[in-house]
Amino acid sequence: MSDLPSEVPIFALGTVLFPGGILPLRIFEPRYLDMIKRCMANGTPFGVCSIKQGREVGQAAGIRDYGTLAHITDFDLLDDGLLGIEARGGERFEVVSSEVRDDQLIHAQIAPFQQEEPAGIPEELHHLGEITKALLEHVKNDKALVDAQFEDATWIGFRLAESLPIALEHRQSLLELNDPQQRLYDLAAMVGELMDRNPQ
Repeated sequence: MSDLPSEVPIFALGTVLFPGGILPLRIFEPRYLDMIKRCMANGTPFGVCSIKQGREVGQAAGIRDYGTLAHITDFDLLDDGLLGIEARGGERFEVVSSEVRDDQLIHAQIAPFQQEEPAGIPEELHHLGEITKALLEHVKNDKALVDAQFEDATWIGFRLAESLPIALEHRQSLLELNDPQQRLYDLAAMVGELMDRNPQ
């Protein structure tokens, strides 16, 4: 049973947050400072949606129809005086409707995704687990490695999707897929294309 809130403030970003992913942010715009303060005071998440049109700063951007809840796990005042936070990706959601408030903060009515069924990794795709582990070790993503689930197709798919150097549109399509094994097949094709373009 989903405990997804019915409405969340939205942080529009030029990236995709996947469930279980770590998102570090430097907060400087008043609308987002106020949003983060409210979320921290109330212990509530905010939503992250990738930008369809517009920019991260200034006027509210146009957002994609699917995003991910972000739960604040840490915060600090940075050396440059800005607020730094770390958030972890939670449940995926669909944007049912949205409105831009006077301060240019987007608020969205949301509905949950259908939960993915647990799935193993097809034998011909076992190499993706090795690639994912190597990528996480390369970027020293210790938090992901501590929670590693190398036999789980959903976990491997999300970690690989956020780690590969692929276009935003490809990341978004992988977020929206609700078949963990199909996500792995799509990722395998992307890995093959990357290797063809960058042969060792």
